[in-house]
Amino acid sequence: MVSFHDNPEKYNNPAMLHNIDQEMLKCIELDERLKAMDQEITVNPQFVQKSMGSQEDDSGNKPSSYS
Repeated sequence: MVSFHDNPEKYNNPAMLHNIDQEMLKCIELDERLKAMDQEITVNPQFVQKSMGSQEDDSGNKPSSYS
């Protein structure tokens, strides 16, 4: 059996359940904001252009010119 001597806090009451629920909601909201930011970055033309340029640099290929 595990015994915690430093933290006497009990997790079996409505107040603690509410506290945990609020913390979980904050985490869910943060996750949703991060996903939205990631989506905005992914469709940003500047980001796409830079990421495509870095992929070409990594592979050793230079962008070809079709004139």
